[in-house]
Amino acid sequence: MAGGPSLAQPRGPVLLTEEPADARGARIGPTRYVTPDPREYYIDLTLCPIYNLDLDDADSIPECFPFLLESPWLIQNNLDHALSRALTETELLNTDEGRLERRAFDLWVYVAANLGAADNAGNAIRFMLKRERIGTRDPWISMGARILSDRFSGFVGTAQRSGDEIAIDIGVHTVSSYDSVANVENMILSAQRSRLGAIVVTDHDTIDGALHAQRVAERLKREGRLRKDFMVIVGEEVTSREGHIYALFIHEHVLQGMTAKQTIREIHRQGGLAILADPAGGNGIRMAKKYPFDGFVIRPGMRRLYRSLQLQNEPKLFGKPFFYTVSPNFNDTFGAVYTLVDTPDRTPEGLKRAIKDGRAYAAGNGYYPYIAILGMIPIMKYERFVNRYFDGRAELEQILEKLLGADNVRLRLSWTPEIHRLMNLEIISTIGRITIGDSPLRNPPKVDGLSISYGPLYLDYMRSGEERVFVSVAFRF
Repeated sequence: MAGGPSLAQPRGPVLLTEEPADARGARIGPTRYVTPDPREYYIDLTLCPIYNLDLDDADSIPECFPFLLESPWLIQNNLDHALSRALTETELLNTDEGRLERRAFDLWVYVAANLGAADNAGNAIRFMLKRERIGTRDPWISMGARILSDRFSGFVGTAQRSGDEIAIDIGVHTVSSYDSVANVENMILSAQRSRLGAIVVTDHDTIDGALHAQRVAERLKREGRLRKDFMVIVGEEVTSREGHIYALFIHEHVLQGMTAKQTIREIHRQGGLAILADPAGGNGIRMAKKYPFDGFVIRPGMRRLYRSLQLQNEPKLFGKPFFYTVSPNFNDTFGAVYTLVDTPDRTPEGLKRAIKDGRAYAAGNGYYPYIAILGMIPIMKYERFVNRYFDGRAELEQILEKLLGADNVRLRLSWTPEIHRLMNLEIISTIGRITIGDSPLRNPPKVDGLSISYGPLYLDYMRSGEERVFVSVAFRF
């Protein structure tokens, strides 16, 4: 994208820079528009989400508007994704005088943290187009972890394995995700230093980063810097209607926005494994019991850890593997927690077969502080008592499903954020809000949202100031 004093604008048409040819050799445009400010913006029509090389010509789609960036093929994390975030950040850099100075210092830290990496220059540009808080935080964590690991062996942690076990991490994000600034080359080498044998790259709703990571790994092997048996597996963190699902060992993009059932079906169609990314979130425990997942991720934090560990006592889930993942969005943090897979077959197929057979288990001491606190009987009883709120909500959702004959029902109640804080032991601050009247717990719970799905039809109700009802239709495979 090029041209004009600025590269992004929230509203107005997006334009063409020249007369490109499409895949059939036909000339496209140029079509130029001037926005009201009057700054100009340019884009090749072939990049427009609604432009189809086989069906359309330039005259049939003369304009490509920014709102088309909300195409479901692009979206990550509701309405955010790497491209829309880049446009937003570019506009902020153009309009906020102090922002460029702040980001320039963060950029220096990022380049220093990734010095020597082959793709450092390109990633530096991507770094500037990420959300500012990510750019401010992540490079410092990466650099700090590396310095401490160099000075104090094993500070971050290294995988401890024996026999035929192989250590893996299934939640790796790259710069292809809206929330990551990780340098792929350094991330792979960091995983190797932490004695991991494989990583699964699961960017948000795209497999582009995973395919790129595989190419980088092959180059590192040719250069003799990466073990020949180190594996980079293609995956994706898919945003389903009911929550995030890790798709492992896939070869095609899995479309986001489908129901969990549809998403799992598509992952299995590709021969992949479907892992519930956050059993503690939303209606995660209901999803775990309801759908044919191949495994579950255990997350840190008092609430998440307690609710995740609940699943291990479910008889119908016996034999399903549980995973630890650092979910690194930056380099040099592998090894604190990981997953061990027991297999003598050091191939992707052997790794997948072992996971499917249940020969995988969470390992590492990174979550030990949470586990130690949960091991205290008073804390465990407290968590069990507060968690009854979520159990009750799940039972109500099941009742509504039967009454309405729906495939899935999801409730969002006004009390939920405060109950989250209580389970995370933020008791004093919660009591303070209740005392000053700034907590929804002072009033009966209200329904902030209700989602009902009937096959491809979704009925959504959301309360935000004034009541609004949204009805949307999504297709299914």
